[in-house]
Amino acid sequence: MSYFLILAGNVTISALIFVDRHLRAPMYFLIGLLSFLEIWYTAVTIPCMLTIIWKGKTQISFSNCMMQMYLFHSFGITENFLLNLMAYDRMVAICNPLRYHNLMTLKRCKTLASSCWVLGFLSPVTLLLSVLQLPFCGPNEINHLFCDSSPLLNLVCADTAFNFIIDFAISLCMIILTSLFLIVTYVRIIFTILKMKSSEVQKSPRKLFLHVLLILQLCLSSMEV
Repeated sequence: MSYFLILAGNVTISALIFVDRHLRAPMYFLIGLLSFLEIWYTAVTIPCMLTIIWKGKTQISFSNCMMQMYLFHSFGITENFLLNLMAYDRMVAICNPLRYHNLMTLKRCKTLASSCWVLGFLSPVTLLLSVLQLPFCGPNEINHLFCDSSPLLNLVCADTAFNFIIDFAISLCMIILTSLFLIVTYVRIIFTILKMKSSEVQKSPRKLFLHVLLILQLCLSSMEV
């Protein structure tokens, strides 16, 4: 039930932002894009998980399993990149308000967002190709609710140390780079707000808090699912 409520919420948010012309600012565009991504991110794994919970067991072909693993990693990495782009958008708006409309035009925002999608879908290709070359042998049962790299590597009849290293390296690099960027960005935003005059401070935190609350709502909704 919670999945369908989250799905309806994300569909509503993305539809309103992309339909309403008054919500064409970069911040709202990115929020709508993040909601759109969440729809597909959860759709990759949740229906399969619900089927397993309902039936107790289910089957999936090898090709579909590889596709599910690839899409799961791709959407997850793309979401991290989009969150970084949203943080950058708020940093420019608050730290350089006079230059914001020149630095973050809607066209440039779409270009940066497209780059997030491209990089997000290119990042797991190495992992996918390395897994496809491995020999799998019997019993082909994954002790997991969906196809992910770690449970798949447990079914391989060969040395998987190299593949585990690739999986770990990709995940670690994405987490460290995106987390550091988010921390640096929001620290700079906080220091900028603290230096503002009282009249300016009343406007900036409202936009920032709205932005952070919407991000937390989207992230927590995917975690709850």
